[in-house]
Amino acid sequence: MITTTRTTKTAARRPAGKTSTPRRTIEEKKAQAAALHESIATQVESLRDSERWTAFLARASAFHAYSLGNVSLILGQRPDASRVAGFGKWQGLGRR
Repeated sequence: MITTTRTTKTAARRPAGKTSTPRRTIEEKKAQAAALHESIATQVESLRDSERWTAFLARASAFHAYSLGNVSLILGQRPDASRVAGFGKWQGLGRR
């Protein structure tokens, strides 16, 4: 005969010997959010002013229908690309 034991939800969530972190006050959460916002704003501003970012946006605008990942792959393989076609299209054009 097989027997099973049930554990409480609390025991299942928190491993033995671990203590929970103290809860932060609303003021602490607001301060952390403000610091994160400032950090993000600073990083975005530095990106906006960089020549590489401006060049990337200029090139990526030609491929607005593609995801960021695909645009990165296209520009990584051929930075001067002006048009892109799928594999089936290339086959149809006789380029294998």
